Parts: sequence; structure tokens; C-alpha cells
Amino acid sequence: MFENNFEINKGAKKSSIIAIIVIALIAAAVFAFSLYVKYLSLLEIGAKYVSVFFTNLGVKAIAHIASFLLIFVLFYASTFAVDKISRPIDGILSKWLKSTWVKIVLSVILSIFASAYVSETIYETYLLFAHSKEFGILDPFFGKDIGYYIFTRPFLASLVNSVLSVWLVVTIYCFAIYAVNFSVNETMDLRCLAKDKATVIHNIVNVVIYFTLKAFTYKFKSQEILYSEFAGVSGAGYTDIYVWFNFYKIAPYLLLTIVALAIVFLLKAKYKPMIFTVAVYPVTIIAVSLVSFYVQKFVVDPNEYTKEKPYLSYNLEFTKQAYNIKDVITAEFSADNNLTAQDIEENKEVLNNVRITDFGSTLTAYNALQGIRDFYTFFDIDITKYDINGTPTLVMTAPREISQSKLKESNQNYTNRIFRYTHGFGAVMSPLNRVTSEGQPEFLVSNIPPVSKNGAPKIKQPRVYYGETADKDDYAVVNTAIKEIDYLEGASDKEFQYDGNGGLKLGFLNKVIFALDKFDYHILVSNYITSDSKILINRNVADRVRKAVPFLTFDSDPYLVVDGNGNLKWILDGYTTSEYYPYSQSCNGINYIRNSVKAVVDAYNGDVSVYLMDRTDPIIQCYMDIYPGVILDEEFPADLKEHIVYPEYLFKIQSQVYGKYHVESEDSFYNRSDEWVFATEKYINESKSIAPYYNLLKIDEFPESDCNFVVMIPYTLNGKENMTSWLAASCDYENYGQMVCYRFPKGKNIYGTQQIESRIDNDPTISKELTLWSQGGSNVIRGNTLVVPIKNSLLYIEPIYITSSSAESSIPELKKVILAYDDKVVMEDNLGDCLSAVFNIPSDVAELQNGPNGVNYNVSDDALNAIIARLVENYDALSVASKDGNWVAFGEKMAALSKNIGELESYSGNTSASDTNQTDNTAEQDNSENVTE
Repeated sequence: MFENNFEINKGAKKSSIIAIIVIALIAAAVFAFSLYVKYLSLLEIGAKYVSVFFTNLGVKAIAHIASFLLIFVLFYASTFAVDKISRPIDGILSKWLKSTWVKIVLSVILSIFASAYVSETIYETYLLFAHSKEFGILDPFFGKDIGYYIFTRPFLASLVNSVLSVWLVVTIYCFAIYAVNFSVNETMDLRCLAKDKATVIHNIVNVVIYFTLKAFTYKFKSQEILYSEFAGVSGAGYTDIYVWFNFYKIAPYLLLTIVALAIVFLLKAKYKPMIFTVAVYPVTIIAVSLVSFYVQKFVVDPNEYTKEKPYLSYNLEFTKQAYNIKDVITAEFSADNNLTAQDIEENKEVLNNVRITDFGSTLTAYNALQGIRDFYTFFDIDITKYDINGTPTLVMTAPREISQSKLKESNQNYTNRIFRYTHGFGAVMSPLNRVTSEGQPEFLVSNIPPVSKNGAPKIKQPRVYYGETADKDDYAVVNTAIKEIDYLEGASDKEFQYDGNGGLKLGFLNKVIFALDKFDYHILVSNYITSDSKILINRNVADRVRKAVPFLTFDSDPYLVVDGNGNLKWILDGYTTSEYYPYSQSCNGINYIRNSVKAVVDAYNGDVSVYLMDRTDPIIQCYMDIYPGVILDEEFPADLKEHIVYPEYLFKIQSQVYGKYHVESEDSFYNRSDEWVFATEKYINESKSIAPYYNLLKIDEFPESDCNFVVMIPYTLNGKENMTSWLAASCDYENYGQMVCYRFPKGKNIYGTQQIESRIDNDPTISKELTLWSQGGSNVIRGNTLVVPIKNSLLYIEPIYITSSSAESSIPELKKVILAYDDKVVMEDNLGDCLSAVFNIPSDVAELQNGPNGVNYNVSDDALNAIIARLVENYDALSVASKDGNWVAFGEKMAALSKNIGELESYSGNTSASDTNQTDNTAEQDNSENVTE
């Protein structure tokens, strides 16, 4: 009988071992497969980014293996001790623990989970710790360099806390086994546990070790007061410093004394004194908490400003440092509102770049007018600057991206999704301040292939394989036996075969890998895939950059530009952030930020280059040591410098913080008597805070340029509607990131944007027209209200759009422009007419221009209307043909539409441009022949 049981147990043991080995091999294979896919994914982005992967993997592996081995030894030793002590008890678990295999398996399982937690916590902070830098700034309380708090302290604190957490688990684990052994026992119960000396000693030793380790955490606990809250701000306040800091200083010694006395009483079997001794610790915590409450309520609160003043000054100073707003240039803005006709003439460059085209309405128009085919989409619009015929010009730009979800149901098949409809095509570009006579965007770059006019940049490689709209898992297979759809030429599709650097070759191994990774067996069996075929992955620009450079935070809004060679490039801003800057106010979960890098991604090849922008940032210096060669410490490409913008995301954070931290005195800061908030506006009939916006302005404080490209925001006093100031940050490369704040005289009422909105509502003429449009089957859309500073005066500009309330596909039309200045409010057809009406100057003086050729942007006569009528008629017919799938008719109407556009362009040139300019313009009308085939 015994032999049979032995054979059964032996067989079961053998089966268990085999099962464990099989499971381990499967887990290892899955893990290896996952690592290899990640490796390939980074290799597709660029070979140098693989080094980031291997650096992180190496450190993570070392941390994981080291922590696993240490924790395994810890658990095994504890299990061994429990086994030895529990054997006389003969509990249910004692029988199992006698087996060495059980001890090993149990320790391995516990160690896997514990080491995963520990290694993940430690490895993220270790790399920064190992390459730490100094900031050259000391914290005001402990006198340590800020680099200690950013790089060193997080690692040491996580290390100590990890050890403490693991030992707590060990302590609970040991007690749990003892509890089960005593509870599930025929002769004993849980009460017997307290009477078993060996068991009690083991558990108490575990507790003693835990509290001994706990004593080492108080050093970091005392430093944590620098991140606490007082008087509504971050940092160590009066109570933190005079109560909690002093407690944290003595707490380790108190705890170790309690531990030592408890051991002495335990050895002498004096359990009651031991219990009273241990109770001293929680009683002390409660007592300190009560003292803290008393000091705060009866010492600090009645005299809060006096008590907290020194610490308020620390918060003021260190918050400004952390958000890089300490060196904001400040100047007075008198708001005299004394502009003359000469001032208007001298500031034409500014006025010609005022944004009267609204983002939402323009995006709708882009999709309706330039979508061309049903599978294209415009996802987002960005503002950038170009030098067009020697004139700085702000333009709206949007790429025409592929949207496979818009394909007709009959075209929704695997071949089309993966092999045929693979890329977007070109981009559209329009100026900020001009529309056609129909109130639609006036395109500088449009159509397929892209047509550039009036000096706009020519796009020579228009294909967009990497963009904003792609999902994280989107992929395409190119260079196959079937060609890709490129664009419509006449009545037929022109085809294309990808010849760029992007993608990975689909050899047999990669076929297998990606078939498994994408759960797509077609990759393995498709006859279209040849030895030259490549798979394009990581096609979402933001995700692509984040995957390549995972240690930085990247903006969610990349913007598209045309480089000097006519290629489309994405630019994406990257930030270094931290939550550990002492005495700095937290905003959106961080309390330190720098725009340290800009990433450039080729829309055709997918090439990623990350350029250093802020050499003074210690965090980026640290990362450059960790990952050498990943961030390029070289000049930003010359042909892209002109087009960079200061990121709206960063400026919004900085301007929010600056609204509260612009003050110099602790008194104003404490009382919030001069706290600024973003001005508000009525946008699409709803009140909302104004978002930062881009302008060309003449700023004396930025003398490097006659006209400065800036992002700006107007402020109002918190709780009031009158404007107090405006803040601007330079986008120009020469002054990049430099900020200037213009303050209005405190004794003078300056209209805020919401007050301007009220004046518009109360103007009988304007109100009447808006009401009539609303009642006449149209929706009135009130665009963004923009404050435009010129000299020492302010213009307030708001576009008015109308759209049909009955047609879902109605395109918003810019109907009117409202201009408010001083005590005047007017609504006219365009900004030039507004200026003429407000300043009582001749229309030829106020007239704004279409660009270098001097074309009026809102012309209306019979000849022009006839051309537009034909154009609209052909466009409608084009849409019908597209919906019906009648591609012959579609090609005919496309040709007719191109002819209409040529007539319109010829009309504009003949009516307003000089012969010389017209010759230049005609030469630039169509650059489709230059498109790379």
C-alpha cells in the first residue's frame, strides 16, 4: 500500500515538474516574442532608438534579477524558519512545508510578484540617480541642491520603501501561516499561538525588524514636508517646520529606543511592559497630530500671513524658477487708443496677419472643399509662419490624410485597407485674414496634386504615410505586387509604389512575427507580398515619437510644415517634467517643465530626429548621458527654423501659473488681490475662457525682428471683467521662449473681451442683423474674440460666420467682421472696411492686402460672380458624380473645375496685379509637374 502511494506521489511529482517546465517555457517564449516585436518596432523607427530599448531592458533585467534573488532568499529563509518552528504543532500547512519543493515553489511565486513591483519602482529612478546633475540652486530649508530632489532622493526613497514593503509582506506571510496552522488543528486553536514561545518570538522579531527599517524612512519623510500644503500653496509652512519636522528628527531615535526596550522586556518575559512600550509609538503619533492641529488653529490661522510670510516667498521664488517664468520682461501698456491713419499704414504687416478665420469653421470648409475624395480627411489645423515673397505670413495648414473608415462599403476589404489605400496626399494652406467672396478659405496651397500660388511653398513630395489620424496599431504593406492608389487623374486612378526608407522588409521571419503580432494570417499567405515588400508600422506621429523617446513627455498636437526641399515634415514639442521641485506649485500633476527638445518626423519616410532646444535644463543633460546619441546636440535645421512655434500646451501652463505668480510682494500673493485669469469670450454663443492664440506683433522688447511671431493671452482680474494685462512668448528662433508681459495702468478701465461681447450684444445695428440671420434659417457662429495690440492701443476683432440650419453638410461662411476700438464698435464685410469706418480714413488707406500682389480679398462684381457660379455648379456636379461612383463624369467635372479655378486666378491677376507680378504668379500656379512620382 505504501509503495503504491509512493509511486503515485512520485508520478504526481514528476508530472508537476513537467507541467511547471512547460508553463515556464511557454511564458519565456511569449516574453521573448514580445521583446522581439518591441525591438523590431523600434528598429523600424530608427536604429539609434534601439539603444534606448536595450539600455532600459538591461537595467530593468538587472533590477529584476537582483531583487528576485534577494527576495527569494528572504522568503525561502522565512518559510524554512516557519517550517522548523511549526513542525511540533503538526498543523495542516506544516505537512506541506516539509517538502523542499513546496518551499521553493512558494518562494518563487511570491518573489516573482514582489520583485516585479520592486524592480519597476527602482529602475525608473535608478537611471536618473546614476547620472544625476546639479541645478546650482539650493533649497531654502535643508540647503541641498535641487538636483538631489529631482534625481537622488526619488531613488533612495523608493529603495527604502521597497525594502520596507517587502518586509511587511514577509511579516504578514509568516503570521498567516502560523495562524492557519493553529486554527486548522484538532488539538489547538488560535489562542494557543500566543502561548507558543518560538512562534511569538519569530513574529516579534519580524515586527522589530520592520520598525527598525521604518526608522530609516524618516529622513525622507522629513524632506517630504517640502511638498506639503500651507495657505493654499505648496511647500513647508510654519506648522510643518516647527511641529512635524521636529518630530521627524526625533522619530527614528524614539522608534529604535522603543524597539530596544521591547526586546529587553520580551527576553525577560515581561509582556505587559513590552506592550506598553510598543504603544508609546502610536500614542506619540496621535499626540503630535493633536499638537499640529492646535498650532495650526490657534497659533498660525489667527496670524497666518505673519507666520507664513517667509515660506510664501519661497513658494513665489521656486515656482517661478520651476516654470521658467522668472525672467519675464515686464513693461507698461498705456492703452491710449490714439491710433492714426499713419499708424494703420505702418502696421499693415500686423493687420494682414490677424486671424479672422475660425479654426472649427475653417476645418469644416477644408473637408468640404478640399477633401476631394471620400476617403480623405483633414483632422486638425495648425498655424505656422512662412516667408512668402519676402513677407512674413501666418498661415493655417492641414495635411490631407487617409481615412479608411470613410471608404465606401463596397471598398471595405482587406486588399484596399492594407495594400491599396495606404497614404494621404498633400496639404492645404490658407492665410489667417483672407477669404473668398463666398466667405470660404482662400487657398495658397490646394488640390491634388498640390498647387501652390502667390509665393506659397511648393510641395514636391506630397504623400503622407505618417500622420495624426492613424491608430496606434494601424499598418500598411507597400512595394507589393499590387500598386497603391495615389490620386485621381482624369477619370482613372493614378497608382504609386512606395520607394521611401520607412518600414521593415517582410522576409519569412518577419512575416511570421507580424502575422502573429497583428493576428493577421494574410501577411503569411498573401500572394501580393513579395521579397521587396515592406510593412509600415508606428504610423501615428505622436505615438511614433513617444515610442522612440519614451523618457520624455511629448505634446499631443504635432504640426505640419514644408521644408526647403518641398518635403512635408511634422514637428512635435517634447518636455522634461518633474513633480519633485521643492516649494514649487503643482499644475496638472507636475511642478517643473521645460521645452527641452523638438522632434521632426518625415511624413513620407517616417524618419525621426530629436533636436536639443534647451541646453540649460539639467534633466535633459541627464537623459543625454543615459542615452547618448539619441538627442541631437546640434543646430535646428535652418529650413525649419522659420516655421517653429512656441507650444500652446506649455504656454497655457506657464500663463496659468504666471497669472497668480506675477506679483513680487508676499502680501499681494497671500491676499490674491492681483490674481489674473484668462479673459473670457462668447464663442459659438457660449461663454468660455480664451485659449492662447498666435499673432504677428511689433514688440519693442524683442528688437531682433521688426515683426514678432508670438503666442499670447489676455488677462482679467480674478472676479472682474476688465483687462489687466497680456502675456506673450516669442516663437521666433532668435528669441525663442522669451516672454514679455504688458501691464495696463491700474487706475484705468480697459475693456475685457467679455465686456466687448456685451457691447456687441447691446449695439442695436449689430444685434438686429445677427437676429435677422438667426431667424432666416441660418445659424450665427461667433468666432474667437482676439485682442490685437498695436502701438499703445488695442483692437478687438471677432469674425461672424453663418451656416444653414437645415443642411447638415452646410459649409460655414465668413459673413462679417466686428471691430471694437475705444468706444466704437462696427461690423463690416471685412477688416479693411472696419478700419475705414472706425478711423474715418479713406478705404485705400485702410485696405488690407491679399499678399505681395496687392489683391483685394473681398472683391465682388458681375464677372467674378459668374466665375464663382460656374465653379460652384461644377463642384456640385463633381460631388454627385463622386457619390454615384460615376468616375467618367467625375473626371470631366474635375477638368471643368480646374478650368474654373484657372479663370478665377487669371481674373485676380488681371484686375489687381502688375504685369511682372502676374508673370511670377502664373509661373507658380501649378507645381504638380514638380511632384515626386
